[in-house]
Amino acid sequence: MESIVLEKIEFEKGKSFKVFSPSLRNTFLWHYHPEFELVYVEADAGIRHVGTHVSTYTNSDLVFIGSNLPHLNFDYRLRSDYHQTVIQLKTDFLGNALGKIPEFSSIDALFANAAFGIAFGNDTKNLVATKLKQQPTLPALEQLLELMKIFHILALSQDRDLLNHDSR
Repeated sequence: MESIVLEKIEFEKGKSFKVFSPSLRNTFLWHYHPEFELVYVEADAGIRHVGTHVSTYTNSDLVFIGSNLPHLNFDYRLRSDYHQTVIQLKTDFLGNALGKIPEFSSIDALFANAAFGIAFGNDTKNLVATKLKQQPTLPALEQLLELMKIFHILALSQDRDLLNHDSR
């Protein structure tokens, strides 16, 4: 296995998160970064490697990854066509609002559980897939508002699995 790499993430000035669609199909990028990352991959099947957890996914994947949790790029060695939407968030994405605003308590818990890596099932993927794919087309404030709606859906989801129960 290749060594783990610290990925340096750059954000546009005045933005607390970035939305993009990487394509690294033939690149093995075992990496980590302090930023949180939400990954949606629309593909027939692929490899999910987050922390010590290794599995495959079929019919798309939706994973929320916490700060400094090592992971492999989700499009590694994909054979079929695919589309990927990645959202990377600064560690202080909303300042200290998550821990202080009562209405954000479920989202705060979601971010805490991201330290283990969270994979979401089909029901949740179906609810948020369109919202995630629309993110790049929205103006900045609408992106943020829609992203908070997405995190609210993810926070309330019963259709999810922690990937690394023994981590942290």
